[in-house]
Amino acid sequence: MLGFFRAAVLALGTLSCGSAFADTVSLFTNQYSDYISQLGGDGGEFTAITGAYSFSTSKAGLTSLGYVANTIGQANGEYGFETFCLQQTVNFKTGTSYAYTTTDSFAPNGPLTKGVAWLYDQFATGVLNGYNYTTASVRTTDSAELQSAIWYLQGETPYNGYTASTIGNDPFIADVLTQFTSLSNAEASDPAGGYNVAVMALTYGNTPAQDQLILIPPGQGSGSVPDGGSTVGLLGLALAGLALVRRKLPLSFVRS
Repeated sequence: MLGFFRAAVLALGTLSCGSAFADTVSLFTNQYSDYISQLGGDGGEFTAITGAYSFSTSKAGLTSLGYVANTIGQANGEYGFETFCLQQTVNFKTGTSYAYTTTDSFAPNGPLTKGVAWLYDQFATGVLNGYNYTTASVRTTDSAELQSAIWYLQGETPYNGYTASTIGNDPFIADVLTQFTSLSNAEASDPAGGYNVAVMALTYGNTPAQDQLILIPPGQGSGSVPDGGSTVGLLGLALAGLALVRRKLPLSFVRS
C-alpha cells in the first residue's frame, strides 16, 4: 500500500510539473476564419484543440474557463475553443500539433496589451459588444474586424481597409476606447493573468509558430498551462491512498 501511495504522489508530481511548462495544441481554420490575401496569411477565428482541454464528449473543461457555447468549436471530432492570432509575419499549419506555454509576452510586438486581453475575454465569454455570434456571414466580418483590432493594439498593421488614421472606425477599437478612454491606455502592458487571458506561445521543435490567445483560470497566472482537472483527480487518488495506509497501519505506528 505504501508503494501505491508513493506511486500516486510521484505521478501527481510528474503531471503537475509537466503541465506547468508545456502542452500541445492543434489549430484549425473554420467558417469564421478570414483569409487576408494582401498579407499572405490567415486571420480571424481559429479553433484550438489542446492536449489540456481536448474532449470528444464534454465541454466541461472549456466552460470551467469561461468559454460559452458560441466560442466552443469542434475539429476532428473534438471540442476546442475559438481563438485569434497575434502576429501577421509568423504562421501555423492547420492540423499540426504544436508545443505551447502560456505567457504574457511574445515576439514580435509583445507583451500582451490590456486592450487585447480585455477584448479576448469579452469575446470568449460571449459578451463582446457588437459581435454577432449567431449569423455566420456577419460573424465572419466581425471576426475580421476583431482580428484587425487585436493586431493594431499589438503594434501590427491593421487590415480590412483600415489605416492608423481610420482604425477608430473599427467597432471593437471603439469598444476599447469606451473601456480604456484612450488607445495609449489600451496599449499598456497587461499584468500577467490580467482579464484571465494569456498568450499561447507556440513552437514546432525550435521554430516559433503563430501565437494565439487563451482564457486561463482566475488567479492561475500566465505561466501555467491548464490540465483539464487531471492534477485534481490524481491528488484525490493520492489522498485516498493515504487514507488507506492510515487505516491499515497499526495504531502505534501512526503519528499525528
